[in-house]
Amino acid sequence: MKWPENLFENLSEAAGNGIELTIATDRKGVAVGWGTLADAGDLAAVANVLKEGGARLSTIAAFQPRPVEEDD
Repeated sequence: MKWPENLFENLSEAAGNGIELTIATDRKGVAVGWGTLADAGDLAAVANVLKEGGARLSTIAAFQPRPVEEDD
């Protein structure tokens, strides 16, 4: 699998608050990537970089942890 030039640098730049990225390629050459953004506000910029690179996004799952409740 050939990645678009500067893909990882562009993703890091788009996710200005940080991104954790894991990519695996199967024996048929299909690449699957999982990314966790430090700030959900970076999602549109990161999705745009992936789109420009020719990626196909099949699933986007959002997880927002519940705030920790303070004891009185």
